[in-house]
Amino acid sequence: MGALAFATVFFFLHLPYTPKEKLSIFAQLKRLDPIGLTFFVPSMVCLIMALQWGGTTDPWSAPRIIGLLVTFVVTFVAFLIVEFTMPDTAMAPPRVILNRSMGGAMLFIFLLAGGMMNAVYYLAIWFQAAQGQSAMQAGVRTIPMVLSLVLFGIITAVATQKIGYYVPAMLLSPILASIASGLLSTLTPHSHASKWIGYQVFYGCGLGVGAQTANLVAQTVLPRSDVSLGMAMVSGAYTKCI
Repeated sequence: MGALAFATVFFFLHLPYTPKEKLSIFAQLKRLDPIGLTFFVPSMVCLIMALQWGGTTDPWSAPRIIGLLVTFVVTFVAFLIVEFTMPDTAMAPPRVILNRSMGGAMLFIFLLAGGMMNAVYYLAIWFQAAQGQSAMQAGVRTIPMVLSLVLFGIITAVATQKIGYYVPAMLLSPILASIASGLLSTLTPHSHASKWIGYQVFYGCGLGVGAQTANLVAQTVLPRSDVSLGMAMVSGAYTKCI
């Protein structure tokens, strides 16, 4: 599948040539926002370590956990200051972050991805702990959700292209996903296959309707020069949740 996609893009995708601005090596490095990264990476590492250790290996009141959280806050605030004071080279420029539609799209995909990872993680545990399945069988039994996600993602993309408006899909997605999540929470060790398959398909439908729609926001509301940056930030909100 990956080879087919690569071959299709290589042989059939023809993008119009756009002249590139010639920059010095220093200017190119500056556009990578090294100062912002200097604060952003440690802040995320400290946050992840605090959430990983807090309440498990150490109590939340432990000095190490408090120190990690304080370091996260300080470095993240410093990162925000850098982004606002250097907007031309910022990796998260205010003109994109403060755009209402972009902010909503990033929050939308962050919450949607959080719900998806929660379902994927605990469904696998449920299949193993409640039904006594192996790890491989637990993975196989989550295929209905994955397939429905892909299928409804394609259907939604076609429908959105026809109507030219992405908001209906983003409104419908959380409604379907939240109802399906509630149904998944009713599963018991003796639930019939029709239930755990049907509920997964329902949930995958909700995910598929909204998962790729958020990327359309950047293509619609941002100027052409910022579209790639906006799509990267939406994808970043998705991956940070994962």
